[in-house]
Amino acid sequence: MKAEEFGVPQERRRVVFIGNRVGAPIQHPQPTHGSEEGQDPYVTIADAIGDLAPLENGENPGPTKYASEAKSEFQRKLRGNLTEVSCHAAPRLGQVNLDRLEHIPQGGSWRDIPFDLLPAGMKRAKRSDHTKRYGRMTWDGQACTILTKCDIHWGAYIHPDQDRAISVREAARLQSFPDSFEFSGSKTEQYVQVGNAVPPLLGKAIAEALIGCMEEHEAEGSDAA
Repeated sequence: MKAEEFGVPQERRRVVFIGNRVGAPIQHPQPTHGSEEGQDPYVTIADAIGDLAPLENGENPGPTKYASEAKSEFQRKLRGNLTEVSCHAAPRLGQVNLDRLEHIPQGGSWRDIPFDLLPAGMKRAKRSDHTKRYGRMTWDGQACTILTKCDIHWGAYIHPDQDRAISVREAARLQSFPDSFEFSGSKTEQYVQVGNAVPPLLGKAIAEALIGCMEEHEAEGSDAA
């Protein structure tokens, strides 16, 4: 299943097995987002995090107010009735990484960094390799798969127009967690909690498909009786 086809602003591929022991039909949820007729457009990164306050590298302001009114249905859904949001703090990057980020445009990657600023291992890499490393997100696209650490060395986790890595809350938004969901422990542990999760909107779609299968099975049983 592709998470972006169910309203998650992230390119995430996962194999999902559905089974039962009561003879109910097996049905997977049908995509709700995409380019087909009748589908909603994909949710973009701007739709997901465009209302969150800007941060400097390493800034940890604590609970913060939203930077604007909700600008998308996705933002309205995840914000609920909240007026401020938690877990929105920027990891602190070293100066060498900040020097690298200056050269990376939206949609760019390690290949935009001057050779002399590249990590030693990347200097030996083919330009066709590691396409997501040191990647900067684009406002009108989807995020790459959110991993258990949003390390810019491993994926496209650079904010679209701020020279920093994405916060835990931004990663959670890209996973479709509501803002009311609190993450605990160290920042490292919080990224793990976000990255290991099934995106809530994808889980919701699977649950609704299961409910539909069970209701169909129960209706068939009632008809047979």
